[in-house]
Amino acid sequence: MKFDPEKAKKALEEGIKKAKLSDVKEAVEKQEEIVEKFKSFLSEYLTDAKEMLLMLKDYLSGEYTEVPWFTVAAITVALLYVLNPMDLIPDFIPVIGQIDDAMVMGLCLQMVRKDLEKYREWRRKRDEKDNRPRNEGGSA
Repeated sequence: MKFDPEKAKKALEEGIKKAKLSDVKEAVEKQEEIVEKFKSFLSEYLTDAKEMLLMLKDYLSGEYTEVPWFTVAAITVALLYVLNPMDLIPDFIPVIGQIDDAMVMGLCLQMVRKDLEKYREWRRKRDEKDNRPRNEGGSA
């Protein structure tokens, strides 16, 4: 089975166009499964995934709304894509089954990096103001 980066990009872009608020809720509800998947196969993206989940939770709660829908949708689609074992390349295929997941996460991070950095700064300031313990990478 050959990996095609363009297919991963297209899957992400199509998913973003179709994303709904119910998808965001699903990603947050499945946060433990998502984090476990990253711990197992995509550990280099674990901190980013946790921060993304925290952003989605703060977005849903109405606490953090300074983020474009495109960013919320891109994060949601990428996290749910990684969770799906039967994506472009099924995860049961050793090694190559995780390559498309890593590609989708990498593409998503390119798309949302600035907004994710703004969120991290917002969270840092909020936590300082509220005297909350700072947990880098969050405990999504």
